[in-house]
Amino acid sequence: MTARVVVLVVAIVVTLMMSVAVQGHVFADAYNPDEAKIGAYVSSCWMCNKETIESWWGTACKAVPGVSEVVVFEKKSAIYSRFGFVAYDASRNTIMVVFRGTDNVADWIRNIDFVKIKLWDTDVTVHAGFLRAYEVCRDDWKVDFDRNYATHPNANIMIVGHS
Repeated sequence: MTARVVVLVVAIVVTLMMSVAVQGHVFADAYNPDEAKIGAYVSSCWMCNKETIESWWGTACKAVPGVSEVVVFEKKSAIYSRFGFVAYDASRNTIMVVFRGTDNVADWIRNIDFVKIKLWDTDVTVHAGFLRAYEVCRDDWKVDFDRNYATHPNANIMIVGHS
């Protein structure tokens, strides 16, 4: 798969995820190609190692200057592997939560769990496997997200992932 195809697939995933609401913030009422492109770049950073991401020095990182306060979260067990990071983009006043997607056989097995279930106490339905994956790592990134949100209460919020 070429890099352009990967970026296109990531951009489509980013676009779909940008309708998520977090703490009263609604991301986008319409598709924004510039935001999708940024989402594609930051979600491709998962291919870098932890040190490269935290120093914001990788190739994809350089395409999105102004990012700081990068904290990587990683959780592994015999049945799952979660990886991502929380960062603040001062140039766009945006807190980013980035998830790595499918990376191993356990992730693929979780992807098979595609039945839609209710998202907690809402009328929103979500992919059961994704919700379980999110719940496994929520505590790992939420502290850093909350710290960023307390420091930048008027920031935009971007949640992206790659799968």
